[in-house]
Amino acid sequence: MACSQIFGTPPEPVFNMKGCCLSEGLLEELLITQASSNEANIQNVSAHYGVFRCGQLAECIFTICERFKQPHETRFIAVELFDRFMRAYILQLREKSSESLCAVKGRIQKKHSSSRSDEWRTSIRRLCKQTLVFMVSCVQIASKLCSHYKIISCRRCAEMLQEKGHRYSTSKVLSSEMVVLKTLDYNLHTPSPLSYVETLLEIMGHNDPESQVKILHETCLKILDVVYINRKQMYGRLLQLAVGDSPVSERTRSKFAMVENDLMLLATAIIGAASHFVDMSATATVVEHLARITKIPNDDITDFSSIIVAIILG
Repeated sequence: MACSQIFGTPPEPVFNMKGCCLSEGLLEELLITQASSNEANIQNVSAHYGVFRCGQLAECIFTICERFKQPHETRFIAVELFDRFMRAYILQLREKSSESLCAVKGRIQKKHSSSRSDEWRTSIRRLCKQTLVFMVSCVQIASKLCSHYKIISCRRCAEMLQEKGHRYSTSKVLSSEMVVLKTLDYNLHTPSPLSYVETLLEIMGHNDPESQVKILHETCLKILDVVYINRKQMYGRLLQLAVGDSPVSERTRSKFAMVENDLMLLATAIIGAASHFVDMSATATVVEHLARITKIPNDDITDFSSIIVAIILG
């Protein structure tokens, strides 16, 4: 048997294993903790949250994770880290650009405005060239948060980048990782929808031993990939469903940001969608079970999961 099979993290959670799983009290405490954290997070979001964790950006990070044979949790944490980093980094670039130009004196306003635009364009062009290495650094950091034996070294990152035709040395990869860490102020606590999904599945299995939680979990992993890649389309449909025929104003979009960043709602919708593919006849029961656990209205879970299913089916 390979060493990784003896000492490594299991390839998937071992749900409801007698003698090893969490007790009812601990499960309840975990759910309350996650719900409280989720509620606190969505109170401080704005419309630009999540801009860098969807579409081709998410797909590229997933590809990097597959290249390094990372656990599923790594890919979702890496995407969340990348989104947080990019938003903070761009804000820093804008502030630095403004500060450097404010220090220049004795220029007419028109020239000042032109210089500021040129400075900003230069910063953005530089960022575009560095995006891939920043993605790799986010994956590298996520690997350290998720697994003790699949940590990605700077040397491996440099080799991968060099294979793709990019000239990055080990020291430059390390420098990129430090930029990400400093920009995030070393605050690496980044919850992902997968942790919420797994908590809910564990509770479902505890409450109903006949639940097909392992099969649901495997299906949820595949659905999560689709959700991240099609995030914009998915939430666009959900927003349209919420407003109906009314026009979508900026204020509505700003309020809807709370829904877009509600990980508990997303987790319930993903499990609901997974149940549709695993056993359609049990979907209503699963959704009711999720509604009882999370206190999220049954209709909200059904509407969201239906949109996910529709997108998957094309």
